[in-house]
Amino acid sequence: MNRLLTNASASLTRNLCAAITLAVANGFAADWPGWLGPARDGHAAAGSVVPKSLPLEPRRVWAFPIGEGHASPVVAGDKVFYLDAQEGKEVAHAIYRKTGREIWRAPLDDGFKNGQTKPGPRAVPLVDDDRVYV
Repeated sequence: MNRLLTNASASLTRNLCAAITLAVANGFAADWPGWLGPARDGHAAAGSVVPKSLPLEPRRVWAFPIGEGHASPVVAGDKVFYLDAQEGKEVAHAIYRKTGREIWRAPLDDGFKNGQTKPGPRAVPLVDDDRVYV
C-alpha cells in the first residue's frame, strides 16, 4: 500500500494486507469474506491451515496505490475486494489475490464525510457465494 489511510484504520488495513500477502505467498487459501472473518469472530475457520509463526518482514507479492477510507479488504476464493475513495466517490474493487491485477471497479456514490476524518468508505464488503455486498 503506497498511500497511508489514517490512524487505527491504516494499521488494521496494513495488517490485513500483510496477512493476505503472507497467505498468498505461503499458499494458505482460507477465505476471509467479511468483517472479522468467516464466523464474524476474528478467528480463522476450524480446519484452516494457519502458520505457526510469521516472518519478521512479510515478502511483498504485489502493491499498488489505493484511495482513502477505513474499510478493510476481504478475501473470497481467488479474489480480494475492497472499497476506497477516488475523485469524491466511493469505489468498490475486485482484484486477483495472486497478482493484484484489477478485475473490475464500480463507482458507488459520493464519499462518506463526517468532519472528523478524511472522506471515504467505512463499511467492509461482504461476500456471499457469487455476490459482493457493499
